[in-house]
Parts: sequence; structure tokens; C-alpha cells
Amino acid sequence: MTAKDYLEQVKHMDAQIAFLEREIQRWRDMSVRVSGINYEPHNNSNRNTEATYVRCLEKIDALEIKIKEKISELVTLKSEVLDTLYAACTPEQRTVLVLRYIDNYDTERIKGEVFRSESWIFMTQKAGLDALEAYLKK
Repeated sequence: MTAKDYLEQVKHMDAQIAFLEREIQRWRDMSVRVSGINYEPHNNSNRNTEATYVRCLEKIDALEIKIKEKISELVTLKSEVLDTLYAACTPEQRTVLVLRYIDNYDTERIKGEVFRSESWIFMTQKAGLDALEAYLKK
């Protein structure tokens, strides 16, 4: 695993949580929709007679539990990544890498945070990735 892949684990986990949150919203939308009325008699004993929104609510509960688990994993992962960055990088490198990979800042926003040039940011990021790569290979 490269240093960049190691740092991007956080971004991937954030994306998974965002996906699950969108799924919950989709199920919430489905739970408030009114289903059509059917006046024909149904004598099928295998047919589910439960209201359709109940299934939606159960799915929402399951997804919320899954999100809580993912958030717990994300907190643990971020803590591990930050500990590794503290051990492997200088404070400047660590700041740039955290802003880029943990906080998902783009270069312009990093420039606004650290008040440095774009070339300094790129050089510091590369040096930080190289230092992290060397640390991870130990």
C-alpha cells in the first residue's frame, strides 16, 4: 500500500458513510409515499399484510446502525492515520497532508489556511508522502 493509498482510506470511508446516508434518505422518501388502494379481495395466505412503510422503517433502522459502526471505524482510522503522520512527518508536512487527505481540502483552500504558495504546498505534500512512504515500509 502506498502512502497516498494509506491516506485515502479516510476519504473512501467518508464516501461509504455518505452513500449510506443517501440510502437512508431514499428509504425515508419511500416510507412516506402512499401506496395505491386495491379493492379486490385477496385470499392468498402467503401474502404479506404488513404496511409497506414498516419495511422501510426497518431498513432505515438497519442502515442507521451500519452508519454508526462505520463512523466508529472512521474515528479509529483517523486516529491511527494521525498517529502515523505524527511519527513520520514534520509539522508542515503533517498539516498539508491532513488538510488534503483527512479534511479533503483542495489546493486553493489549503493556500488560504497555511498562507503559502501553491508550489510550496505541492513540494511539502510530496515530501510528506515520501516520508510517510518510508515510514510505512519499516
